[in-house]
Amino acid sequence: NYDWNRDVMEKVNDPVEFSLELDMSSILAGNASENTPKQPVQSDSAIYDLQSILIHMGEFGVGHYYAYVRPNVKRDEWYRFNDDIVAPVSFEEVLADATGGKVRG
Repeated sequence: NYDWNRDVMEKVNDPVEFSLELDMSSILAGNASENTPKQPVQSDSAIYDLQSILIHMGEFGVGHYYAYVRPNVKRDEWYRFNDDIVAPVSFEEVLADATGGKVRG
């Protein structure tokens, strides 16, 4: 993000809300051609499970990446992968850390 008042690039650390499941059926269309109306996709075929989140810690142009991963979407087990350190975490910890830096106030 460019800050015109200070003439600098700035990383945006605004919180992002997300859930464990994303239903895309309302915006996806299945088996449509140019001559036929688009039919909504069946809801169960347009459900996506959150499996990982990539975090950038730092400022614009410099920092460090790490990830939260749920290896099996059928289980509520999350892990933080930070270089060679892998640690189990709760989904609440994932949500609390999802901004990757200081949030603008």
